[in-house]
Amino acid sequence: MTCAGKRKRERSWRIEYRAPADARATGLPAGSIDCAVSVETLEHIPKSDIAAIFKELRRIIRPDGLVLMQIDYGDHFKGFDPSISSFNFLTYSEGDWAPFQSRFQYVNRLRHSEYLQLFREAGFELLSDQPDRRPPEQDILRRLAPCFRGFSEEDLFTLGSLIVGRPADLPGSN
Repeated sequence: MTCAGKRKRERSWRIEYRAPADARATGLPAGSIDCAVSVETLEHIPKSDIAAIFKELRRIIRPDGLVLMQIDYGDHFKGFDPSISSFNFLTYSEGDWAPFQSRFQYVNRLRHSEYLQLFREAGFELLSDQPDRRPPEQDILRRLAPCFRGFSEEDLFTLGSLIVGRPADLPGSN
C-alpha cells in the first residue's frame, strides 16, 4: 500500500497510527478516543509505566469508550525451551531473575490481581475479565520465590487474561 493510500484509509476510518510514541503522554485531547486495544504488550512494561499509561488512557478515553487488554502472564522463555513450565519464572527472586531481563525480552512478572488493581486505580470499571487459569503445579509451588508467596494459587497459575473495561464514572456504573 502506498503512503497516500494509507493516509486515505486512516482518514476514512478515523484512525491515526503513531509509532513510535509514548503512551504515558500522548498529547491527545481528553475524551478523544473510542477504544484502546493492547494484545500481549503490557507484560513487557514496568508496573510504574503501566500505571502512568492507564492514567493517560483514562484521560483520553471517551466517557462511553472501552479498553480491551489481552495479557500473557506466562514465562516467555517457554517459547524457546518447551521443557520448562509456563510458570518457571515464579521460582526466581528479583535478583536471580535480573540477568534474564533485557531491553529485548523484559517481562514484568505481574500477576492477574496486580493488573486488576492497576485498572481500578486508574479509574476503570471492569466489564469482563476472562482469566486463563491452570491447575497449580506442585514443583513450582515447592520452589516459589519469596516475592510470589503472598499470591493465591489461583493468581499464580493464571496464564493470561482478556480484560475489558470502561471509565468507572459512567452513569449506572459500579
